[in-house]
This record gives sequence, C-alpha cells and structure tokens, in this order.
Amino acid sequence: LTFTNYEDEMVLFDGTIPITTAWDHYEGDIYQTTITEDVWQLFIDDQMMINCRWPNINLGDNSIFTRNDYWARGNDNQSTTNTMVDAGIDSNRDLAGSGLDLSGAMGILNVRSFETFPRKITAHEAGSDTFEFNTVLLKAPLWYYAECKLNLLDVEGEWFFDTTNKTLYVDAPGIGAPTGAVRGKNQAYAMDFAGCDYVVVDGLNFFATTVKVDNSRNCILQNSDFEYPSFSRRMLGSESNIEITQLRSGTNSQDGNTVYNCSFENSDGSALELKGQNPVIENNYFRNIDFSCAGIPGLGVGIRHGGGSYALYRRNTIENFGASSAIGVGQKAITELNHIWSYPGTQLQNDGACIHRMNDETPGSITRYNWMHDTVKYTVRFDGNPAGKQGLVHHNVVWNAGTMRIKGNEHQIYNNSGYDPRGGEKGNINIATDKHPTPNADSITMNNVADLISESPLPGTASNNWNGLEYGLTVESLMRDPANQDFRPRAGSVLVDGGVVVAGINDDFVGGQPDIGAYEYGEMNYWIPGRKWEHASTPIPPNGATGVMPDADLMWLEALN
Repeated sequence: LTFTNYEDEMVLFDGTIPITTAWDHYEGDIYQTTITEDVWQLFIDDQMMINCRWPNINLGDNSIFTRNDYWARGNDNQSTTNTMVDAGIDSNRDLAGSGLDLSGAMGILNVRSFETFPRKITAHEAGSDTFEFNTVLLKAPLWYYAECKLNLLDVEGEWFFDTTNKTLYVDAPGIGAPTGAVRGKNQAYAMDFAGCDYVVVDGLNFFATTVKVDNSRNCILQNSDFEYPSFSRRMLGSESNIEITQLRSGTNSQDGNTVYNCSFENSDGSALELKGQNPVIENNYFRNIDFSCAGIPGLGVGIRHGGGSYALYRRNTIENFGASSAIGVGQKAITELNHIWSYPGTQLQNDGACIHRMNDETPGSITRYNWMHDTVKYTVRFDGNPAGKQGLVHHNVVWNAGTMRIKGNEHQIYNNSGYDPRGGEKGNINIATDKHPTPNADSITMNNVADLISESPLPGTASNNWNGLEYGLTVESLMRDPANQDFRPRAGSVLVDGGVVVAGINDDFVGGQPDIGAYEYGEMNYWIPGRKWEHASTPIPPNGATGVMPDADLMWLEALN
C-alpha cells in the first residue's frame, strides 16, 4: 500500500491550525488572543516562536543549541533529588537576582549528563535561589532553564499559552500585533500506522507533524521532507516524552523498516526511533535535531535504535545535534559514509559521541568511511564498564572534535586519520587502557595517523601508526590540503607506502604498500561521505575556498542515481 503524491504534485501535511482571531494589547510589546483549541508550538510566517523562558535566548541564531552560554547552572553540592539551588554564574543567570517566581513553570533539567528531564516546578518564590520539582536522580554538572509561564515572556519572539482560558500571548517580531500568518501546532502525527506491513510513504512533505509506524514490518518512508516534525507538549504542562517520528517493528527480532532519501529539520526531540532487525537509514539529511533534549526515551540520542540488530546507517548527513549522541546504533550495526558535524558552541548534554556504541552494541559492529568534525563530543565511542569487544573501525576522518574513544578489547582499528584534536590528553584516537579487565590487550591498531594517538605505548598489537606527538609534526603537514577537505597524503610524505596490508580492509592499495591513514596517494576514486542530492554536491575544494593549491584536483559527490 503506497501513499504518494499524485502526478508529482507537492503534497503537504500541516500539523498546525490557523489563528485568525483578533489580537488585543496585553502589556508592553505583548499581544493576546483567545482560541478554541490547545496548541503547543507557534509559528508566524513559518518561523518558530520560542516558548517563553528564563534565561533568554536569541531568535534566529544558534543559541538554542548552546547550553553553557544560555542555560542556568545548578549548585552541584547543594542541590538534591527534588530541589535545585541556583549557582548564579553571571548577572543574566542569577535566579534570586532575576526577581522571577518560577512556581508553575516547566523546568528543563539536564541533571544526568546524557539525560534531561522536563519537570513542573512545584515551589519557588521570587528572590529565592532555590526551587522544587518532582524527584529526579542528580549527577553533576547540573544545568537547567525554566519556560512556559506568562511572567517569563519578556523578549521578542517568545510566546505563552494559558490552558485554563485558552488565551495565547506573543511578543511578535517587529512592532505591534502579529501581522503575518499565525499558526499553532495541535497534531502529533499526520499518519499513524499500527500492525501494517509493507506500507510505503513516498514523496510527501510534513510541517509540524510527522509519521508513526508501530508494530509494523518492512515499511518504507522515502523521498519525503519533514520540517519541525516533533515538539513537546510542555506548553500544556506535560512532562511526557516528545512524540517523535517512529518506525518500529513488533519485536526486536522482526524485520525492521527503511528511511530513504528524506530530510528532517528542526526537531525538538529525537529525529527517529527504530526497532527491529535490519532497518535501513540511508541517504537522509538531519539538521538541527533536538534543541531541548527533554523527554526522549533512554540515553540522549538523535537517531535511536531502541531494539534489534544489523541496522545500516549509510550516507546520512547530520548537521547539528543537541543530544548527547547523534546515532545510537543498536547491535551489529554498520555505519558508513556518514558526515556528522555541529555548529560552534553546540552542546546541550555532556558525554556522548557522534556514533555511540554501548557494550552490547560493539561486537560485530563496523564503522567506516565517515567524516566527523567540529564537535566537542567524542567521534566514535565504544562505551560501558566493562566496554564491549570485537568492533571494527577503519577509514574514518576526524578533526576539530573530541577523541575516538575505543574502550574494551579485541577491536580492530585501521587506517583512520585525525587532526586538530579537542580530546585533550586523549587526542584524536584513544585506544583506552581503562574500563575493562584487559583493556585492548588483544586489540589490533594499524595504519592510523593522528596529531595525538594515546595511550603510549599502545596496548595490544600496534604497528605502522603515525603519532604526531612522537615526531613534533602535525598531520596537516603530511596531507595534501586538509583545510579544503583533501585528506590524501602529500607526495613524498612518510604516510605514502608506510602501512601494512590488512586483508579485506586496504588490499586494493595503490603503490608498493598501503598508505597510512584514510586515503591513498594516487587513488583515482576519492570517497566523499554524506547525503547524495538531486545535483552534484560537496565540491572539493569547497565553493569559495581560499588558499587552494594551484594543482588542486576538482572532486565532488555525484548526484543521487
């Protein structure tokens, strides 16, 4: 059964209702109107308004993803499981000094590194640095903000909805009452399939609503675009999990579902939740995923495999994710040719990674041909205490990012490249010597190049790796033009023919021996990760690049099909 767009027409499922009632002046720049239905997200001319909040953020920039500069800080030593004591870290984030009464507001509490909880603030008084909420176990550092109470509406772009009398308040962009098209979200799912196998949704578009597939097998969601697909009901006072896009089979062992060539942009909550065997997530674009991280199941993950094995994550571009990890992959998953990165300052939860595997998700896993960069998070992470075994990681490039944190044992780590680390002493690649009874004692690490590979000496079997710390040189000096994303070895560098043959990994090498790192000197096929579009994309050197080598090769990612 296929749902598709008739004769290539543009079909849009819209989860909002128009708000056309008259606006009255409330106070200052705030206007009010009364409506007949509950709404929990507001748009003016398709631009999302911000739930009124403290501390404030700016509308239209990256501040909604920047916790450390825009969230308030709890006192780690004085706060308890149902009481937050504000730390007053600066004049804009001093709860007692704000003069606000937060009682009845919703608290967004990032109080367990990779877990953030929406909680009603049950008690607070103006001038106090302490408020109470329903019990949550705490683990420092503690961060929070408050939202969804009328007295917090104080800057342009914020709004509030009073559920008792269905009155909507907004400080619209510009001066005066809202003049554009005002719409409010009042629908979670435009399509909700349960017990439906072999259903295809093809070529449809969704605004402020999404699709739910539950207890269903072999369904396909493809060639469809989702803008603002999910949003919490915190404005209605709800502490419930956010209603996100789901494609779930009935059990972990049943056939899973496919998401192909779709885009998901501006989602509060995870972009996808999967369940089942062999799901395929291929050639999709994810941008600005999860800007509160409050009310998502399990660990904080943007794309979550909640149960099952053998998922395939191929050729996805993930641009800016707020949650702890971009992908929580499930067991025995393959992640290949993905391009993952974030905007400067993006971090709403501690911990996490671009590609994150817990101990039971590591055995039989493959992570290859990915770019991960410009993030404070780990890139590839094998996690748990004790961590898992038998993961394969090869031909990845990481830069301006946290470390590739390989915990556990019996792993194979080949031909990865890393430079400009944010990993501190852990470096670009960290073959860990902790979190396991015999940490990496039987792991194999070969043909990797990084500004810093730790630990030193490497545990297990290690050879033909180039560690910049040992030579006082940078990886960039050995690459052809890394500033413009040409990561091939520079002619004559020690990387060329400096590796060893690993069957099935690099035995198609060029020259006398395999090169060290993710690319071969002289190779005519330069792999470029990320989504393929209807047109050629990802030019290398990038459009507008400066300082390009005079003999640069022009390379690009070919168009889809």
